[in-house]
Amino acid sequence: MGNIIQLTFGQVLTGSLFIVLCIGALQWFISNWLKIRLEQSIRYEYDKQLEEHKFLISKRDKIANIADFFSLWIKYRGCERNWLDDRDLIDYYKELTKMSFELALWVDDEDLLKEVMKRLKNEDGSAHTVELLLRTKKLISENKNSSLEAKDITIWPADTKFIQERNKNKMRSRPVV
Repeated sequence: MGNIIQLTFGQVLTGSLFIVLCIGALQWFISNWLKIRLEQSIRYEYDKQLEEHKFLISKRDKIANIADFFSLWIKYRGCERNWLDDRDLIDYYKELTKMSFELALWVDDEDLLKEVMKRLKNEDGSAHTVELLLRTKKLISENKNSSLEAKDITIWPADTKFIQERNKNKMRSRPVV
């Protein structure tokens, strides 16, 4: 029995205090670490959702720009010279050219892009404008299961006789230079 360790009350108290302090420090470190990890995880998820939302908005903007492009292009139905003076005609062509270039940058499907450009040049055998719009929408929105068809889209005026008659009247009333 000669190897008995004798501890004083002060030594027990100091040792216990040291263990409590170590456990407290470890608990503080772990809780702060978990808090930081949780905040970073939440921030990452929100940032990811924000980027997805921005990407979705960008896609919608591109689809809207394509719709604007086609509606601007068909506005005068090929008779823009009858409706616009030279200055407005230059601005009209400038805007169409700008939108055509943007379309060439956005659309990755080269076959679709070639079809659109054929339509814009009014080449024989080119697809209808609305069909191209729907194909572009499917490409950008990645919605391959859409049941929307060209016949479901209305182009105004639905009766093109109005435009044809207006163009004939414009041509008659235009002074010969």
